[in-house]
Amino acid sequence: MPRLYTKVPALQERATTRRCIPVGLLPANRVEQLALAAIACMVLVSAGLTGPAVLARLQPAATAPAPPAASPPPAAVILPDERDADLASVVTLVNDSTFGTAFFIDGQGDLLTAAHLVSGSSALRIVDNTGGSQVVRVLGVDAQLDVAELRVQLAGPPLPLGDPETVQAGDSLVLLASPKNASLPLTTTGLVTATDQTMLRFQADIRPGNIGGPIVGLGGKLMAIALLAPQGASHAGWALPITRVRADLNAWHGSAGIRYPLAPLPDSLTFRGTSAVVSGGNGVAVQSIQPTRGSRGQDLVVTINGSGFVAGPALAVRFVPVSSQTGGFRAAAVALAGNSITAKVPAGQAIQDYAVQVTNGDGTVINSAITFTISS
Repeated sequence: MPRLYTKVPALQERATTRRCIPVGLLPANRVEQLALAAIACMVLVSAGLTGPAVLARLQPAATAPAPPAASPPPAAVILPDERDADLASVVTLVNDSTFGTAFFIDGQGDLLTAAHLVSGSSALRIVDNTGGSQVVRVLGVDAQLDVAELRVQLAGPPLPLGDPETVQAGDSLVLLASPKNASLPLTTTGLVTATDQTMLRFQADIRPGNIGGPIVGLGGKLMAIALLAPQGASHAGWALPITRVRADLNAWHGSAGIRYPLAPLPDSLTFRGTSAVVSGGNGVAVQSIQPTRGSRGQDLVVTINGSGFVAGPALAVRFVPVSSQTGGFRAAAVALAGNSITAKVPAGQAIQDYAVQVTNGDGTVINSAITFTISS
C-alpha cells in the first residue's frame, strides 16, 4: 500500500532529538516545573475537578469545635469541722409509730422539730448522740407552721443561727441527721429551687426520718427546718425559714410544757455503733430480748436470747440505765434453757431505757447494746 505521507528528515530528526534529551540534562527549575505540572494533572484527573472546585478541596478541613469545658464542681457548702460541730446538735425524735429528727436551739435543752411528729402522739422520746433516751416535754405546737418546741433534761450544743433571707433559688444547702441514727445519711445536700417570704422549696433526697431536721448553709448556720414534701412531689420538700419561728418561741418562753411517757423504739430505727456483743468472746452473745418493754406497775418475765450461755452459780441478769447514773437493778428468778435465759423484772423500777447485761454461769460478763424499756 502506498504511504499517505513522507516524513521530512529535518522534522524527524528534531522530534527524535527532543524525545531523547535525558532529564538530567534539563535545568533544575525546568525539572521542578514539569514535576509540579504532572502532579497537578494527576490531581485534576483523579478528582474530576477544575477551577474553584479544586481550590475548595485544597482548603484545610474544618475542625469540630472543642467541647465546652466542664463546669467546676460547686464548693462545699460546709467544711468538715463545721459539719461535725453541727451534727452534735441533731438528735432523733421517736413517737408512737415512727421517728423523725429534732435539733437543739439553746443550752437549756430546748429543741425544734416538725409539729405533726408530736401532734396526736401519746408517747415520745429523744434518742441523743450517746444512744441514750430522754423523756420529752412539749413546750408548744404550731400546727399551721408545722413546728413544735420540745425540752429534754440533758442539753446538746445549739446550732448557730443564719439568715434565710440571704438564700436564693439555685443555692445549695445541707440537711442534717443524727450521727447516731444509722437509718439516715448524716448529710444530704440539696438545691433550693424556689423561695418566697414564707417557705423554701428544697430539692433533695429527703426521707421520712429527715422531717423536722435542720437545713444549714454556709458556715454551718441554721437556715430552715425540713417539713413534709408537697403532695405528688418526688425528692422535694418544704423548708420553713428559721426566722418564722421567732414569734412562737417568744410565746412559748417560760412554759413548763407537758411531759410525755417514753415511746417504744420502732423496728425500722437502727443506731450506729450498736452491737449485740461488747464483751464476752468465745461465741458468747446477747442477741435479743422479748418483750422489749414493760410497765413499771407490774412484774414481767422476759426472755433473753443469745449464744454461748452456760449454767453456773454466777448466772445473773442486770438492767443498766442507758442515760442515767441511777436506777439499775438485778433481775429475779434467772433460769437458763439452752440459748435462752428467762428472768423476772420486778415492778416499781424507774421509767427509762436499760441495757441488758448478762453474767454467764462461769462469771464472764456480757455487756450488750440490747435495750429494754420500762414505761408508765
